[in-house]
Amino acid sequence: PEREHLSYQAKRIIDSLLEFGRLEVSHPSFKRVGLADLVGDALAGCNEDLRSVGAVIERGNLNFEVWAHRALALRALGQILDNAGRYRSKERDLTISMAGRRRDELVVVSISDTGRGLAEGDLERALTPMMSVRESGEPPRTGMGLALVQQVMRLHGGALEIRPNPDGGLTVELAFQPPPPEESSTSDP
Repeated sequence: PEREHLSYQAKRIIDSLLEFGRLEVSHPSFKRVGLADLVGDALAGCNEDLRSVGAVIERGNLNFEVWAHRALALRALGQILDNAGRYRSKERDLTISMAGRRRDELVVVSISDTGRGLAEGDLERALTPMMSVRESGEPPRTGMGLALVQQVMRLHGGALEIRPNPDGGLTVELAFQPPPPEESSTSDP
């Protein structure tokens, strides 16, 4: 069983490294995507896991459009939701709140949870490929999840921001570019 676990863990690390490398050289195609649909699909992809831990999902205003590669954006959102479920607090119920807003020229989806959170000093480490932040006794992780999210957001011309919540948990913000203005059809007289 230990050997199988190590083999499984090695495969996950290799798969994550390959995915990370592919992102660095990819030229994804982007299109106009509704943020509410994107969040809904990401939740559907991890709904069973979140339900099994008793997570309460709160959705604020998500009526925005973003310029995104749908599959990559879903990967980023799914990773954040997966982390919220995985790193939940043992002392309180898990609530995940999501809402969108405009910030400068970007569209930001904010995902807050009531999980364990991260100490301020662990934030940079959590974004470093192959580094994971875990409690004693937890199985090792690949340390690629948030690094992949950060890379996906860079490909989108956006950003990933993480900050601890005052009462525990984290707030993760994914900033996307808005869709370009639609080309208007003009006719020459």
